[in-house]
Amino acid sequence: MTASAVDESSMKERSKQDFKPRRIERITANAKSFDHSDAVPIIESHNFSFYYGTKIGVKNITMAIYPRSVTAIIGPSGCGKSTYLRSINRMNDLIPGTHANGELKVGGINVYDKQINLVNLRQQVGMVFQKPNPFAKSIYDNITYGPKLQGTARSELAALVEKCLRDAALWDEIKDDLHKSALALSGGQQQRLCIARALATKPKVILMDEPCSALDPVATGRIEDLILQLSKNYTIVIVTHNMQQAARVSDRTAFFCMGKLIEYDNTDKIFTNPASPQTEAYVTGRFG
Repeated sequence: MTASAVDESSMKERSKQDFKPRRIERITANAKSFDHSDAVPIIESHNFSFYYGTKIGVKNITMAIYPRSVTAIIGPSGCGKSTYLRSINRMNDLIPGTHANGELKVGGINVYDKQINLVNLRQQVGMVFQKPNPFAKSIYDNITYGPKLQGTARSELAALVEKCLRDAALWDEIKDDLHKSALALSGGQQQRLCIARALATKPKVILMDEPCSALDPVATGRIEDLILQLSKNYTIVIVTHNMQQAARVSDRTAFFCMGKLIEYDNTDKIFTNPASPQTEAYVTGRFG
């Protein structure tokens, strides 16, 4: 073996160790591997493709996402990560000229069925965006906006606000300022408020599109802690460019490249023993 080959092999091993999952201690029993042998998927896609006009966003994606877990989607820019994520609750419908083929199911129902109720779908599948986007309203009104539209009784709103803010690890910081503008909060607090707002409609799934990319390391750590706590009760799908973050918080990881699903497996395996050379090249930093 040549010296250069030895150096490359050593680099791969060091890179694998660098990206070995270093999750925060989880309350769920097994932080090292996710057993889905007896679970029914809450999200399933079969040969799902999505197009922006004639341009392919994702092509023939077949994968299953399981309840009360965290699934990370990683890959280089433009690989289709966000396209797939936003297809789950049909946020891409807002872009003119788009269309989809194949099946994408939530709770066993094809979300692209012509009879689907989009309001109900988006109540069940909440969304947290890359940059915090609180409404220009009070903290209280941000949380109650969705429940009011759902017809929640006024007498139940105060308790709901407290529960959602507690679940988003924000209550103790802002409980005395509920009627102040949400825009006065820090960036990290605004993002946790957006998570609390998503929880208020009692979703089954929470989609997160690079939720920490605009936050500092301290705020990012709080969001990651929160993701792990929420996964006890919710299904979370997160798109991230931060591979260390994917390793820390997710049970399973999907690697996308050029609109295709290259590999999907338990996070530990993706980062330490990937089946695809293309996945290995990406997680060890040789491209992307």
